[in-house]
Amino acid sequence: MLKRKNRFKLFREIGLGILFSVLIMEIILQASFFFEVGLGKKPILFFNPYCDQQYWTSSSSQGDVSNQIYHPILSLQQDSLRVPNDFTFNNDFVAQEPSKDLIFYGSSFIGHDLFKEINDTKFKTLNYGVSSYGLDQIYLSYKLTKNFYENKTIVIGFLLEDLDRSIFTKRDYEKVKLTKKNDVFTPSNVPITLNATKNDISFYLYRLAKNSYQLASTNFVPKNSTCLIDQKKELFKFMIDDLVNDAKLLDQNLIFVTFNFINDFQPDSVNWREDFMFKFFTENDLEFINSKKVFENYLLKTDKSIESLFNPGDMHYSKIGFQLIHDELNYLQSDISKR
Repeated sequence: MLKRKNRFKLFREIGLGILFSVLIMEIILQASFFFEVGLGKKPILFFNPYCDQQYWTSSSSQGDVSNQIYHPILSLQQDSLRVPNDFTFNNDFVAQEPSKDLIFYGSSFIGHDLFKEINDTKFKTLNYGVSSYGLDQIYLSYKLTKNFYENKTIVIGFLLEDLDRSIFTKRDYEKVKLTKKNDVFTPSNVPITLNATKNDISFYLYRLAKNSYQLASTNFVPKNSTCLIDQKKELFKFMIDDLVNDAKLLDQNLIFVTFNFINDFQPDSVNWREDFMFKFFTENDLEFINSKKVFENYLLKTDKSIESLFNPGDMHYSKIGFQLIHDELNYLQSDISKR
């Protein structure tokens, strides 16, 4: 009996010791995040930036928005090319430009200075691209301006991972989120308050263990995760279908362009978005340019390396890379005009 009591006491002391240690570690982690020191400055260890809203709410970092100004739905817009504040058609909002050939919508690749310069040598363009936009913001920037550009060619360009940005209400800044209601996605978290703060509480020790396990299952590449994949796919289909329907009503030609980061060209690279999106485009007979395929075809015909098509300074395409996409766009645009 005495041995059993001693054994019970030992187990209790071990349990209390473990519980006390966990509590101390959690207090340290809570303090680290609150004061943004130590591990609190590394939310990537606790949250996946492609899945977890708290990755972004745990970070006080803000992207470079110096060249953009506030918009109540899109968060940001170009100072030189304003977007209406709501979906009410106002023909006087922007000067109509009937001579423009192509109207571009997208994020940092579409809005890149090199891409703009190359396109402007061949086409007369308007470019609504804004760095850091998610696919939802790209979609909404078109929805807010679509009626200005009847009978035009619309180019929607996005990084594959721009889809993941669409599930959040905050990234580097507060943003819109399309929320499903009665089978329709509508903007929520609007009007945007750029300086809003959200203090979410987490059990960080649990988050560290869970995220470590999930990272190990994706070969420690966060974007390989298939988290919320059904939600992302459903949202993608809704946005693309809606874009296509609007373009038909406005007699617009619609071209999609997908962009990639250089790690998508590694031999063991896995990106579920690629197969899903291109299958969807193909099955729905949509015009699209797959940058990865364009680059791979180019590399087969030359002695160039994939590094020559990227700018290591900003991780976007080099002048050669953007020229290849422009050439493909020029070919596709000419083909469409002959039909």
